[in-house]
Amino acid sequence: MSNRMTNDRERFEYCREELNRLGARYGLTHPLVIEKSKQLDKMHNEIIKSGEEVITTIIKQSSPA
Repeated sequence: MSNRMTNDRERFEYCREELNRLGARYGLTHPLVIEKSKQLDKMHNEIIKSGEEVITTIIKQSSPA
């Protein structure tokens, strides 16, 4: 696993754990929890997009011209 993927995963896991802690403390409808959830969603989408870009690059490099 590349350093970037490891760092993204670690950041994602930390954010997810923080979301769980906030949800347990304040309840799922609290503004802090909702904001953290949005942050996690954005991070998730960025990770998926970067993964799709890597896969697209690999396919283009391995395809005959």
